[in-house]
Amino acid sequence: MCVQSGTDMPRTYVILSTDGTDAMREALAEALAGVPYELVTAASGPEVLVRAHEARPDLILLDLELPVVGGLRVLELLGADTGTAAIPVVALDSAGGDAEAARALAAGAAFYLQKPVPADEARAVIRRLLVP
Repeated sequence: MCVQSGTDMPRTYVILSTDGTDAMREALAEALAGVPYELVTAASGPEVLVRAHEARPDLILLDLELPVVGGLRVLELLGADTGTAAIPVVALDSAGGDAEAARALAAGAAFYLQKPVPADEARAVIRRLLVP
């Protein structure tokens, strides 16, 4: 369990997700079992950008197939903004492959996962990025 410096209270991780599927919520719950977290959701590219500034998440799970502004452009905008550039982003995509993974990683994603994401893979990535 991670404890905030100077307190004996467990740290609550904030996760911003554009993937509202039950499978991803279950993977989050399993990956962070015993670790408090708050889930913030967004349904479009512009909403991700606003919520990233409002919630200051520890991790962003970003579906690349977002309406209005696509996920790759959102990745670029997050990376160019000093207020959000340090937030790790896991890019999620159902239609992609090697080329889409390369584009997402080049745009700033820490990881690329193809949907449907196996729960054990999601758990491993989330824990690697969040839990010391």
